[in-house]
Amino acid sequence: GGPTSSNWDVLSIAINPANPNRLYATAINFVSTEARQGRVYRSDDAGLNWVRADSGIAGADVRALLVDPADTTGSTVYAGAGGTATNPGGVYRTTDAGLTWNSFSIGLMADAALALEIPKRALGAPFRILAGTIAGAWSFTEADDPDGDGAPSVVENNAPGVTTGDGNGDGNQDAGQTSVASNTGGIFGLNAMAGLAP
Repeated sequence: GGPTSSNWDVLSIAINPANPNRLYATAINFVSTEARQGRVYRSDDAGLNWVRADSGIAGADVRALLVDPADTTGSTVYAGAGGTATNPGGVYRTTDAGLTWNSFSIGLMADAALALEIPKRALGAPFRILAGTIAGAWSFTEADDPDGDGAPSVVENNAPGVTTGDGNGDGNQDAGQTSVASNTGGIFGLNAMAGLAP
C-alpha cells in the first residue's frame, strides 16, 4: 500500500471555504497487516499535488476534518481521530496547515471523535466546537481571554489583591494586560513584570 495504491481509503475531506485550492484529506490502509494509522494530506493546488501533514496526531485513524472558517488562510484545522486502548484518539488542532498538530481533547471523556462541527457565532462570541464521539456529543467553549495571556478573564477578574482583579497591584485590571496572567491564588510575572514579588 501507499499513496498511489487503491488499498488506501479516504475517510474525510475538508476544503478551505475562503480558498478552495487548499484541501485536506485523511486516508487509511484497512488491508495492511501493520498497525493501522491514519494519515492526513494537504493540497494547495486543488488536489493536483498532495503532501503529508499529520505530525503529532496519535489517533489510529482520522475520520473527521474541519477547516476553521474564521481563518481565511485555511491553516487552522480540527481533526477527529479514532483510537485504541494504547493509542487514544480525540480532537486535534493545527494552526500551521498541518505541519504540527496538538491535542484539543482536554476534558473530552471519549477517546474517539468521529464528527466535528463549529457552530456559527456572533462577532466577539467565544469559539465553540462540537464533537460527535463513541460516547455521545460533546461541546467545548473556549474561555474568554481577550488579552491573550492564557488566563481566562473570568479567572483574572477574581485575582486577589488590594483591588479584586488587580493581582499585581499596579492599578490596572489583570484581564486587560497581556504581560500578566493571574489566577485566583496569585500572579505570575512575565518579562514586563520582572522584579515584582509573587
